[in-house]
Amino acid sequence: MKFRVINNATTLVNDDFIIDPWIYGNLYNNTWSPKTKPTFKKKDLKKIKHCFISHVHQDHWDLDTIKYFNKKVKFYLPDLPFNYIIGKTLKKFNFKNIIYLPLSKFHKISNKYKIFILGPLNSYGLETDRIDIKDDDNVDIDTGIILNSIETKTNHLLLSDNSPYDLKIYKKYLDGYKNLKISSIFFPYNGFAQDFPLNYENYSLSEKKKISQSMSSLRERYLIRFINYIKPKILIPYSSDFKINHLKKLFKKVHPKIFLDKELYSKRIEKKTKIKSTALYDRDLLLYSNNQFKVIKYNEKLNLLNKDRVKINLPRINKNLNFKQLLQKSFQKYFERISKYNMNIADIKKSNLTLEIDKKKYFLNTKDRSISIIRKVKKNKSLVLITNRKIMQAILERKIHINNAQIGCLLKWRRYPKSYLSTVNIFKSLNFLHV
Repeated sequence: MKFRVINNATTLVNDDFIIDPWIYGNLYNNTWSPKTKPTFKKKDLKKIKHCFISHVHQDHWDLDTIKYFNKKVKFYLPDLPFNYIIGKTLKKFNFKNIIYLPLSKFHKISNKYKIFILGPLNSYGLETDRIDIKDDDNVDIDTGIILNSIETKTNHLLLSDNSPYDLKIYKKYLDGYKNLKISSIFFPYNGFAQDFPLNYENYSLSEKKKISQSMSSLRERYLIRFINYIKPKILIPYSSDFKINHLKKLFKKVHPKIFLDKELYSKRIEKKTKIKSTALYDRDLLLYSNNQFKVIKYNEKLNLLNKDRVKINLPRINKNLNFKQLLQKSFQKYFERISKYNMNIADIKKSNLTLEIDKKKYFLNTKDRSISIIRKVKKNKSLVLITNRKIMQAILERKIHINNAQIGCLLKWRRYPKSYLSTVNIFKSLNFLHV
């Protein structure tokens, strides 16, 4: 059995099964680029027969990579609501074999593989005092995959972005497979694919660095607890591997180097867990045979620093539209979608939400569902989104998804007080603020 981590979470198994493909494209309006210059030959993508996509974020199904696939490739997607966006898009590219699979059971996809889709383990992230999954929570999207090799009779867990915060939920998903042994774990080694604390204007640089270190340490504690429970033979830190084009200097200043460098982190986690760990780059191979893993290194850290400049690309907007009317229509749809997806409106009403667009402040009153222009922001349990009209209108028209704008660090934020943590449902609900 052969594994190759090409970029980010993109993992190639035995040359015919690819997971979360992103090799070539610039993503999130060109704010993200691959961290390495790819050496992977496009013609080899024609050999792929199976593709698993863990979730809807663009760095897990890059169309500039997928367009080189054979049209007969079978795509496997977790049967979750937001993933139907992926299926619809793939059909536009003339891919027809799109299969939605339910979570928490093994599916035989060929004579070589069975796959088990593991649901979200990272609900609520790390800023709350509560890390679990509620029965009515349908907004979480990150999944992972347990790949069963029929030939070697081994199981390999590829978490993608699904950081294992909740061991209790992992056990729940694996109910019925309690004696399942996991030989290897591929896991995200940082959580920096977000704009907190990077883009929060009312935090100083020292505060941002302290927050990033604290969150990384907390994430690691949950990871180690998970690894100690699974007891695999080998660890592979991956995912969380990207270059952010317009905030490179700030990104490096805010986030600790040990959690940015895959090689350094591999050595760190091996020391902490006493389990062999390896950082795989591009052409490096992880082989499994005769009940043993073997690592073959080809180009360790080759071409890691890509100095190419990439210009941010924003969609055109209709400047003749009345922005406030568009916002009011979107706010109406916002409540309709909150109801559809069973979000807790009582919890959302506890926060004050303000949009600061080109210095004009729009207060979105979630209690009486009104919008007003204000002079001063309420600083009691308040979240402020700061951007320009072009970006915000593109979000409202759904030319840019707000979650992608956050990942691409196109938005600025303030929150009051700084320690106010109960913004998680407001953040989730903002995914529904569009026409």
